[in-house]
Amino acid sequence: MESGRTGMIGPPRFSARPRLDVGPKTLLLSAPMFRHEPPRILPASDHSLLVRFGTALGEPARVRVRQFLHALAMQPTAAIRNVHPAYASVLVSFDLAHWSLDDADAFVTQVLDSIAETGLPSARRIVLPVCYDVDFAPDLHDVAALHGISVPDVVGLHAAPEYVVHFLGFSPGFPYLGGLDARLVTPRLATPRTQVPAGSVAIGGAQTGIYPVASPGGWRIMGRTPVALFDAHLWPPAKLRMGDRICFQPVARPEFERLASQFSTLDTDGRVVGGVP
Repeated sequence: MESGRTGMIGPPRFSARPRLDVGPKTLLLSAPMFRHEPPRILPASDHSLLVRFGTALGEPARVRVRQFLHALAMQPTAAIRNVHPAYASVLVSFDLAHWSLDDADAFVTQVLDSIAETGLPSARRIVLPVCYDVDFAPDLHDVAALHGISVPDVVGLHAAPEYVVHFLGFSPGFPYLGGLDARLVTPRLATPRTQVPAGSVAIGGAQTGIYPVASPGGWRIMGRTPVALFDAHLWPPAKLRMGDRICFQPVARPEFERLASQFSTLDTDGRVVGGVP
């Protein structure tokens, strides 16, 4: 079926779906549980669609996002320019030289219909060394004092969970990690730092994150990993993926320095390996 462009073949055309007429906060507060909400395809611009998997944040929505991303990867097309996942949605940007909004809507609908057939690959379990030395953890003592917990107990509580990568955002390869112990939930700094070193492991509200590159930031810095999580010269540049399971292994300063000297990174299986200087 013609896509509306001369000599170009594309998905069948049909009417674009209407935009949301209420704000995201209203949706979040009034939404039913995720399991009762089918995916929705919403125009985000003239060259992008927002695929929303419910408005309740939680594991069911994250699983559907991962399934959709995997199904997209199984049907590669030059028409898609960028895919940006979030907690319960995926923004799909496409090339107007290839598709109209209707064409993109039809393709996304087809991908959604194929989710049950493509399945979902197993999540990787990754153990990241983290040094909680005071030189790497400028906010560790403040977090301990704020919650009335000893510094060693804060380190133990922070390193104990198995975290899940919700998605990557904010800066290239920055993982938003769910699973933080409720006793460590801490607001961001009132005044963000102008520079946070690469590898800094930090708390922001009810989440933990890792700064893969040096950048400004307002999260509470708890420690640092010597493992490089982003390298624009390698493929893939971001070493963590949505759905990865992350465990922090506390290490002393000498072990941190040893791993850092090896330019440690992650291989495709999520194992810490020596990198290339």
